[in-house]
Amino acid sequence: MPIDRMVTVHELLNIIHRDIDGTLAFRTYKCYKGSCSLCVVKLNGKVVKSCSTPLNPGEEITIEPAGGGEVIRDLVVDFNAM
Repeated sequence: MPIDRMVTVHELLNIIHRDIDGTLAFRTYKCYKGSCSLCVVKLNGKVVKSCSTPLNPGEEITIEPAGGGEVIRDLVVDFNAM
């Protein structure tokens, strides 16, 4: 999905959920400071905090569930299993 401004991974997921796929499941915690780590995902193979990781316009990315726990659905991982 092309973006024309800098957004965080979490903002991009919100845009995808709102405009493309309303069934996309991801954690929507809103610390937006990178302190709680509940929003972690894999971005291009590296685990990042989605609320505080910026994306540049035109950047090609792959977003996957963070490893370590059982995937509940889409990008939501069971942290209790970790």
